[in-house]
Amino acid sequence: MSYVCTKALRISGVDYAPGDAIPDGAIRPERVRALKTSGFIGELTEEVAPPADKKPEEKVVIEQVTVPVKAEDGREMEVSLVLSGVVKVFEVMQMPEEDAVKEIAGIEDENILITIHATESREAVKAAAKSRAVELSTGGEKKAATGGKKPTKGSAKDADKDTEKK
Repeated sequence: MSYVCTKALRISGVDYAPGDAIPDGAIRPERVRALKTSGFIGELTEEVAPPADKKPEEKVVIEQVTVPVKAEDGREMEVSLVLSGVVKVFEVMQMPEEDAVKEIAGIEDENILITIHATESREAVKAAAKSRAVELSTGGEKKAATGGKKPTKGSAKDADKDTEKK
């Protein structure tokens, strides 16, 4: 009969870990009953319950990941994404270009947009992600041409206003 180890065990100088199969003849027949009742082994054909003193392994739930990305200027930055954000990044990256650009228009999370921009190779998708991120960061106003700065006195906008008055 074949057995399976359920608790760490050494038989005839051979170490067995829980889950290891113990070959036929490795256990002396007079020891089988004692090892089974103490929970060290189980028959390979029967379902073996985990030892009572061992707690079930707790699953680690990851709610957020931090991804290092390179900015356009070469500096490295970290972007934090919740799991649904990671899924969204992969969904967009797998979409055809036109669909991806349309999808990006509805994304409200700037970190998702930054990640798409940093990882995407299609220029139209990168541009859409960057444009949407700028739009979100400026509150819906597109200020990309001025870098988000207000025009100063004597700027081109002021010159246009002066010519309109005349």
